[in-house]
Amino acid sequence: MSVVTISGQVGSGYTVFAERLAKTIGYKLVDRDVFETVLIEYGFVDIEELLDTPPSIFERLGGDRHEAIALLNNMYHCFAKQDNLVIASRLAYLLLHKYINVLNVFLESPLEERIQNVMKMRQVDEVEAEKIVIYNENVRIKLIESFYHEKWDSFLPFSLVVNTHKIGLDLTENLIVEAASKLGTQDHHIKMQEKGAYSSIHDIETDSVLENVVKKVLSEREY
Repeated sequence: MSVVTISGQVGSGYTVFAERLAKTIGYKLVDRDVFETVLIEYGFVDIEELLDTPPSIFERLGGDRHEAIALLNNMYHCFAKQDNLVIASRLAYLLLHKYINVLNVFLESPLEERIQNVMKMRQVDEVEAEKIVIYNENVRIKLIESFYHEKWDSFLPFSLVVNTHKIGLDLTENLIVEAASKLGTQDHHIKMQEKGAYSSIHDIETDSVLENVVKKVLSEREY
């Protein structure tokens, strides 16, 4: 039993890959749409303001956005406790990397390739696609640095960093499937716990109301 988080550079296709991986290993997919549904049902509606705009200097120092990030973090924990999930998120790995049964994956690819991907997905020209990539990368960087106080370019929280341009999606998928299967074994848990550095996602304490919303949304979705 394990959780796989998939993150990556803007335009790397990590959200599409997460959907593909979830189908392959028979896990439920948790993506932006699921996040929005949970937060709206919980009573939070400004998801675009939270995730799609860079924080101002005042927001970095305090205020409502810090409270919103705390809610977002709690939601990630609630999802992780459900097990057998693939979570496509730019931020979830920052909260979940310390758990023995979570595999954090980061996908990267050359800028030129990511621009081409955005051109196809958004139906825009090359100039506009590059602007989209650069703007959204900046948002990701600012969120990580401002609210999680981590280096945005650090790969330390990740279990696996893959350049999909070099090794392709098929091999990437094979690597993740094998790693996730080993991660979910009891032997792995015992070995890691003996080192004293990790705990299980089942030990996470969460807001019971929010966790019930998460369970409800997951139960109502078709996979």
